[in-house]
Amino acid sequence: MNSRRRFLNTMRFKTVDRVPFTEFLGFDPETIKRWESEGLSSSNLSKVFGLELPKMLPVDLECLPRFNEEILEQSEDFVVRKTGVGRIERVVTHTYYMIPEVLSYPIKTPEDWSMYKRRLVFSKERLPDLSKYADRDYPLYLYMRGGFFGQPRLLMGDEALMYAYYDYPVIAIL
Repeated sequence: MNSRRRFLNTMRFKTVDRVPFTEFLGFDPETIKRWESEGLSSSNLSKVFGLELPKMLPVDLECLPRFNEEILEQSEDFVVRKTGVGRIERVVTHTYYMIPEVLSYPIKTPEDWSMYKRRLVFSKERLPDLSKYADRDYPLYLYMRGGFFGQPRLLMGDEALMYAYYDYPVIAIL
């Protein structure tokens, strides 16, 4: 049974030869370096861990056009930057895998949302071209950075989003 059939059967509650096992976020580069220093070859991690190898196709839920990315402040340890989605964040410079400290979110008020949502209009450029994947033996994963909860969270922050779900339910579900 190939990876695609195994995935489809699992999603349809049909019989499979084994449960699909996928690491779709990938491995932290610092962890891979450590594994290599301990003798593990990173060229065959999927075989070592028995992983399926789906093809990840991005679906762009972020704003279009993007904001201009800028470095606002830089030191030996940190960079403060404005991202393409309009967040201001501080990032540690001496490590690859770091959750940024968000200093400011682009959406703070309903008025901000009214301005921002103009950048979220659907267009075909947001979707991958699926036609070239018709004949394959592996599953396709449509990857949305942050997902449907995470995307508004990236724009408002956890606390503000929870309040928005209560105070402005029409805005929060759009």
